[in-house]
Amino acid sequence: MNNPIDSVDIEAIRADARRATELAEQSRDTANKSITSLEDVVAQVARLETVSSRINECIEQIAHLTFQTHILSLNAAIEAAQAGELGKGFAIVATEMRQIADTIKQTTQEVNANLDSSNEQIGKVTEAAKHTAELLRSIEDSTLEVASLTGRLV
Repeated sequence: MNNPIDSVDIEAIRADARRATELAEQSRDTANKSITSLEDVVAQVARLETVSSRINECIEQIAHLTFQTHILSLNAAIEAAQAGELGKGFAIVATEMRQIADTIKQTTQEVNANLDSSNEQIGKVTEAAKHTAELLRSIEDSTLEVASLTGRLV
C-alpha cells in the first residue's frame, strides 16, 4: 500500500517555503524603503508649508505698503487740488499712484488666493502620504508574519 506521505516531496515543500520566506523578506524591505521615502515626502511638504508661510508674511507686508501708497496718493490728490492750476501735474501723479496701488492690491489678493489653494493641496498631499505610509506599515507587518510562518516550514 502506498502511503500518501511518501508521495509528498518534503524537499520541494522546504524549497518553496525558503523561497516564500525570501520573497516575504524582500517585500518587507521594499515596504520599509517605501515608508522611508514617504517620510521624506512628508518632510519636504513640511518645508513647503514653511516657505508658504514666509510668502504669506511677505504678501501681508506688500498689502501694508499698498495701503500706505494708497493713503499717500489720496494726500497727494488733496495737495494737488489745493494747489489749483499749479497742482495739475501732481494730480496726474497722484492718480497714477492710486491706480498702481489698486493693481498691487488686486494682484496681492490673487496671490493670496493661489497660496491658500496651494496650502490646501499641500495638506491633502501630506495626508495622502501619511495614509500610504500606514498602508505600507500594514504590508510590512503582514510580510513579517508570512516570513515567520514559512520560516517554520524550512
